[in-house]
Amino acid sequence: MGEFRIGRSYAKHSYPESRQNTTVPLARNFAIGPLTSTAVTTGGTQVPWSDIESGATPGVDVPITPASSGTIQLTGVIEVNNGTESGVNVQVQVQLAGTTSPLPATEKVTAPPGFSAIPLLTEWITALPLGTTAKFEVLVTAASNGAITLVAQSSSFEVKEVPPATG
Repeated sequence: MGEFRIGRSYAKHSYPESRQNTTVPLARNFAIGPLTSTAVTTGGTQVPWSDIESGATPGVDVPITPASSGTIQLTGVIEVNNGTESGVNVQVQVQLAGTTSPLPATEKVTAPPGFSAIPLLTEWITALPLGTTAKFEVLVTAASNGAITLVAQSSSFEVKEVPPATG
């Protein structure tokens, strides 16, 4: 390309410059489910996902393989049906390979009679190792057996890698 002066006779610059790829690959996955309505117990019920975007086998695990930061954000909505005539305490927790994360990955609500959507938004506290597949689950626990069911094909869960904080 042509050269031009910028201020001094010895200072030259060629334009355009080659630009490096500034996009960073970030991993993600998405799941919906369960296939059929599923009872929630006092001991806890992991949401059985009926469809996982990455093509993983349907089940309780939503896999992700961090590619650049290892910082994982988890979002979703868990839809439950309270079949009783009073409110029932429900707890939603994010787990990594069966291990429950520390707060703030726990959402506690009192589900009124009928249908309720429980939002979930959290970040996994510790960064995950790059290149290693991690399997996330959602555990739903009810204060009484048989009162709460997961509504068929009404819950969603997204697991995505986000850039590290720069602040």
